[in-house]
Amino acid sequence: MFLLPDELFVSEAFLVALGRPADPAGYLAYLRALRTGLTRVRLVSDLLRSSEGQALRSVYGGPGVATDLWPEQKPRRRHGLRAPSDKELFELRPDVLAMACRDFFGSDVTNAVGTLEERVRHVRKATPWRQRCWPALRSWKPTPNERRKPVVDARQPTWTAVLPPLDDVVFVTIATASYMPFVRVLMASLRHHHPNAGRVLLLVDERLPTDSAVDACVVPASSMELPNFDDMTMRYDVVELSTALKPYVVRWLFQQTGARRIIYLDPDTRCEAPLDEALALLNGSASVVLTPHLTEPLPADDGMPDDHTVLRSGVFNLGFAGFARCSETLGFLDWWAARLATGALVDFANNLFTDQRWCDLAPAFLSRLHVLRSVGYNVAYWNLPHRRIERDGKRWTVNGQALVFFHFSGVDPDSPGSVSKYQSRPLVAEQPALEALFADYAGAVHASGWDTDKKIMWRYGTEDGVDLSPTLRRLYRLKHPKPTLASRLESTREMLDDCMIDSSTGLSPLMRSLHGLRSDLRVHFNLAHAQGRRAYSGWFWAVGTVEHGLGSIMRRHHADAEAFSAGRP
Repeated sequence: MFLLPDELFVSEAFLVALGRPADPAGYLAYLRALRTGLTRVRLVSDLLRSSEGQALRSVYGGPGVATDLWPEQKPRRRHGLRAPSDKELFELRPDVLAMACRDFFGSDVTNAVGTLEERVRHVRKATPWRQRCWPALRSWKPTPNERRKPVVDARQPTWTAVLPPLDDVVFVTIATASYMPFVRVLMASLRHHHPNAGRVLLLVDERLPTDSAVDACVVPASSMELPNFDDMTMRYDVVELSTALKPYVVRWLFQQTGARRIIYLDPDTRCEAPLDEALALLNGSASVVLTPHLTEPLPADDGMPDDHTVLRSGVFNLGFAGFARCSETLGFLDWWAARLATGALVDFANNLFTDQRWCDLAPAFLSRLHVLRSVGYNVAYWNLPHRRIERDGKRWTVNGQALVFFHFSGVDPDSPGSVSKYQSRPLVAEQPALEALFADYAGAVHASGWDTDKKIMWRYGTEDGVDLSPTLRRLYRLKHPKPTLASRLESTREMLDDCMIDSSTGLSPLMRSLHGLRSDLRVHFNLAHAQGRRAYSGWFWAVGTVEHGLGSIMRRHHADAEAFSAGRP
């Protein structure tokens, strides 16, 4: 069984104790607050072998303290994980706990657990507890950057405790916190048609909304411990990052569970019938199952999408993908993940479109690839011109067959009359049943919290007060064509350094990089001459910062720029 961090609570008493553990009561509050988090974290045997528990008891009042901290006398079980006993709790060394808390504020609880394990291995008994541990715990205080991290609401779970021992079929989707209404609708439909299958959400965000619930095992993307995860969050926007993580999470689930078949579905899909055909293929001859965008030619009209649009997006739509556990699949996932480390861009000029264009090579690489052409799978705006939706009693049909799942790509729950923002054909007029289908889906999304959750800001859209605009991400990619191991904070501060204006030219490295990106700027502003530099500086501050979303990162240098434009030193 694989355990994940869950519900790490940070209370006011906990923070106070971290900064000022000056008395026994403060330290007890520290342990009491920390206890909730540790009950859901993997407690390895090394962590519980310290011999200083008795000394701690004698200093802080003996058995009564244990009763106060852990009133329940017998071990509790939660999600299959036994809570630590009184003795185990007090055997956790305070200096080790302090180091773990420091790591938590600096990164995440997974690294904190790693620090706990490492410290216990290497720090041996040498001096009494009071001399060695108390000063270290008492002297440590959060740095300014650590204080800026938001405090987790004590009522709000941020992680799922246990990834179940999934041994057959797993359905997985990827979404941000603001997309939870779509995820809830998808997971409810999966539970109805596949009640015995595992359901997993890879959360591409910091945490779920307050009082949020989703009928799936929630795995934060950061918990997969990808070495280049911070780099990917700087390199990609929300769509690119979500698609880039697809092969990573499928490979991770094969590693951490006993699942034999994994099916990925986009969060804006809803199942209307069991996916039995796809599962049977994965249980037999197929290593990977994909669905093409088109199984028939599109109409020769002026509507969108057209053939060229589909060619730019890729042969296959990766809103659905099935994977069987085998060497061919695992090899393909490794290759795909390596390409998406930097190549999951929406960059039509370079023949890239998220994760999809890479899979155009799947038929050449996979001898057991099955292209699923069944009209009931992955029905969406791009194939609706040759797939007719109708209502047959309580079920939906497509071309007279059962509709397995509909992909509501580009749907706006606030405008259910529009099939998708990406298409222009009068599909509802041609297929009246679509109006009822989309109205029903929009109602389900609204009932799942759309009006509230859609306002949630994406965690990886900003860092250190800087809005990571598309231009900033593009400049980051130009500077770092290969993945880096730098943290998000380090990368953002590197960007801030690039914003420093050279007093002799009035330009910053970032301004010069933007000039190099656009041919029109290179034509109009010759940076080799002072007059061209002044003109470009004036354009940049009046227009460029707005067009490219650079106001938040350049605002602090505005006064220097005004002085340069006015000809002042």
